[in-house]
Amino acid sequence: MTKLATHISIMVAGIDRVSQLMPGMPKQLMVLARLILIISRRFEERLAHELAPHRLNQSELITLMFLCSRPDGVSTPGELCAVTWESTSNMTRIGNALIGRGLIVRKPSRTDRRRVMIGVTPSGRRFVQRLVPTMFPVLEKLFGNFSAAELARLNRLLIKLAGNVDCLYEADSGNGRSR
Repeated sequence: MTKLATHISIMVAGIDRVSQLMPGMPKQLMVLARLILIISRRFEERLAHELAPHRLNQSELITLMFLCSRPDGVSTPGELCAVTWESTSNMTRIGNALIGRGLIVRKPSRTDRRRVMIGVTPSGRRFVQRLVPTMFPVLEKLFGNFSAAELARLNRLLIKLAGNVDCLYEADSGNGRSR
């Protein structure tokens, strides 16, 4: 697999060439946007590689971790869709896969029988408790050469950027467009 530094240098050179054709192009912003996408894709590839031996994908892991984070281990399909950024049909597929492995259950709500609830099973909770620590070394390699101050600053900047992304969608919703 080609190192990210090679991809990045090719990308920067390409943006430099295009900027010569388009005076006023915000080169630094283009580079930053592409860097975020490139790093995100490579990290998602690595996460998929780490999860594959466990027959799990990222959306399934997020679903399980979210359920484990709930005091009662239960959530609604709609809430899970929002947390995982998955469609209802994908969440149904994810739910079926995790139910098939005995990691979650689907059950009617205690207060409204028309409502479906998704809950993590004891087996699912144990699975997450065994799996998540195996991811720690990857995270430590990813962020290991950052100081605590750099990590805090990166966290603040990414949250600020997330707010800017939200503003893009708020502007689009006024135009009849949305996510």
